[in-house]
Amino acid sequence: MANSTAYALLYALSGGVSLAVATWVWSRRDQRGARAFIALLFAIATWAFVDALAILTASSPDSWLVWQKVRWSIAAFVPALWFIFTLRYTDLYSRYVRPITAVVLTEAAIVAGLTLTNASHQLVWEAVTLQDGVAPTVETTAGPVYIAHLTIAAALVLGGMVLLLQVLVNARNAHQSQPALLLAGGSLAVVLSAGSTFGTFPLGSADVTALGFGLGSGLIGWALYRHQLFDIYPVETDTVMTAMRDAVIAVNDERLVTDTNPAADGLLTTAEPLGTPLSEVLPTEPEDAWFCGEPGTHELTIDEDGEQRYYVLDVTPLHDDPAQRGHLLIFRDETTRRKQRRELERQSEHMEQFASTVSHDLRNPLTVAESGIELVGREADTDRVEIVAESLDRMRTIIDESLSFARSGQRMDEGDLWEVELEHVATAAWEHVDTADATLEIESSSTVLANEERLTRLFENLFRNSVEHGGDTATIRVGTLDSGGFYVADDGPGIPEAKREEIFERGFTTEDDGTGFGLAIVDAIVGAHDWSITVTDSETGGARFEVET
Repeated sequence: MANSTAYALLYALSGGVSLAVATWVWSRRDQRGARAFIALLFAIATWAFVDALAILTASSPDSWLVWQKVRWSIAAFVPALWFIFTLRYTDLYSRYVRPITAVVLTEAAIVAGLTLTNASHQLVWEAVTLQDGVAPTVETTAGPVYIAHLTIAAALVLGGMVLLLQVLVNARNAHQSQPALLLAGGSLAVVLSAGSTFGTFPLGSADVTALGFGLGSGLIGWALYRHQLFDIYPVETDTVMTAMRDAVIAVNDERLVTDTNPAADGLLTTAEPLGTPLSEVLPTEPEDAWFCGEPGTHELTIDEDGEQRYYVLDVTPLHDDPAQRGHLLIFRDETTRRKQRRELERQSEHMEQFASTVSHDLRNPLTVAESGIELVGREADTDRVEIVAESLDRMRTIIDESLSFARSGQRMDEGDLWEVELEHVATAAWEHVDTADATLEIESSSTVLANEERLTRLFENLFRNSVEHGGDTATIRVGTLDSGGFYVADDGPGIPEAKREEIFERGFTTEDDGTGFGLAIVDAIVGAHDWSITVTDSETGGARFEVET
């Protein structure tokens, strides 16, 4: 009797542990896999309490059989709930969770129903009461349903452990402790169940499977306390997280760090950030806007080892699934890019100042020279005066185009760009160019985000180039590209493939009186828009300039 009481207390203690852990998890019931885990723990606790009551109250074969029916109808659900929990927690086969859940729970319900009605069919077991001395005993022979269910139950338990093992193998170091503890808890239950089956434990013929699950629940309770089992998850796109060069930090609704990638190691102030409040692992005080998980883009400055570094922070919700609530914080280091931008702005300002200075300082004496040559022309050799006048005119052209070239390549902000219609810009540019008897055909049009003034200048220079090389009767066509962008094509002699790269260089010209700025300005305008330009043959054998936007 003393042994029976000790066994009953042990089972009751095991059930109490499972029940306590289930109550603890209840506050996290919306997390992924938590509800299935709660159901599993309640089933294990009920199983353990029933075993305890059976030991204390089963005084006859009939009452023992009644308790057996109850315990096995409950135990039938434990393997199914374990597998459902591991399936949901690991999230490896999320698309199959619902049909698998329906199948395994249906199998468990059928076994439970057959167990409770076993007396009418004895498919689960066949019981025989034996008169052995004074006290009768019951011997049972396993039926086909019992054997089939044990096979399925073993497959479900081991299948769940395989899922956890798969996560353990693939997880980064920071997340290996969670599946490892779950595996340890499941293994403890399996070992005790096997030992009970083969009679290798001191409890003799007693079935300690429920006790094994209860002790496993205690181990998982430690995982809840120490490793925040249902609070932090590794982000499923593990390969992407590892490969990203930007620092990535995942946080849950409580602003606890749930995942990081290797690139975040240099940003964080601790080597073990998981489960730690975000405000304690960053070298800067989080601002309310992005610290509260407000989606969007934010700029912040962080002092790292005495150096100011600039970051652009993208805050994105993780999932709509309530079991995976939280946000992904992507810190993009803009320090180098910002320094480069400042340097470009400085160079651009210097170029503008230089161009303006040259333009101003040269135009004044040039104007004086032009006025003087006009007066001299009335008294001097007309031919020589004309030569000087042409030279002065060329100087003015070079000054104007130098200034245009300098300004065409200056970087632009978003405020300098707007949606413009290609047909409108091309038609306006055509009116500004001396096109003689050339023809413009607009084959297709679309809108493009551009600076209208510079885009007009681009078309002007391309049209002027086509007319200069294709003749006064050239046909010039403008249209859009399928990949995005536009083209300008003519029916002139075309451009040799060997010269298609150098035609955009400043100073390149095939005309005696050319300045070499025309296509260089086109290239500068394209670069200022972050576009690209290539030259190929048109359908008529002329030149075709393709601008990819």
